[in-house]
Amino acid sequence: MTRPSRHTEKDLIEAAIKLLPKTGCSHLSLRVVASKAKVNIGMFHYHFKNKDDFLKQVLQEVYERFFSEFKIEADQHKSDFENLRAILFFIAKFVRGNKDLLKSLVKDAINGEKAVIEMFSKNAIRHIGIIFHLVYSCQKAGLLKLLPLLSVLPMLLGGINFSVLLQDFFERALSEIPSELKNALNIDSKIISDEALLKRVDLILDSISINKRG
Repeated sequence: MTRPSRHTEKDLIEAAIKLLPKTGCSHLSLRVVASKAKVNIGMFHYHFKNKDDFLKQVLQEVYERFFSEFKIEADQHKSDFENLRAILFFIAKFVRGNKDLLKSLVKDAINGEKAVIEMFSKNAIRHIGIIFHLVYSCQKAGLLKLLPLLSVLPMLLGGINFSVLLQDFFERALSEIPSELKNALNIDSKIISDEALLKRVDLILDSISINKRG
């Protein structure tokens, strides 16, 4: 029997990626995926062994899309410090654009979803390793304080992205603050605009820099 076109496999993966922000892996229905991809559910097993194999391929595709753009940002500037700043800004924008997906995957991981845990375990070192290298190079060059790398990483990623993941909560909280007080405290309600994200990146980098930039 002739194997069906690879387009079918790609269509199923693409449909799953679009559904994941709402369903996560644990509630992803293969029947709904097939319907969204306009593929007969019976064709699924021509391309994938089972749901777990399918989820692994879907999650790997999600990561590869992220990493291809991440790698471009990590290589396009003149100095390691500029590259570090660029990829932190890129990650913040990626989190902003995919916060529902990331929330679903984190929830899945906490609940022990095997495919998600394996994806994070397999791939995290790829982008984290680049961040470590850039931080270490900046430390050696005397640009960043000599702090343990495993202490620096949560500060960089958590400090920048925490408010992005909790955008809805923060915006609801800010909506309750009188305008006069927000103006007096210089509170920017656009907490995930490009400008706000870049300011947060610079604030965190300044906090671990040897000489703060003006």
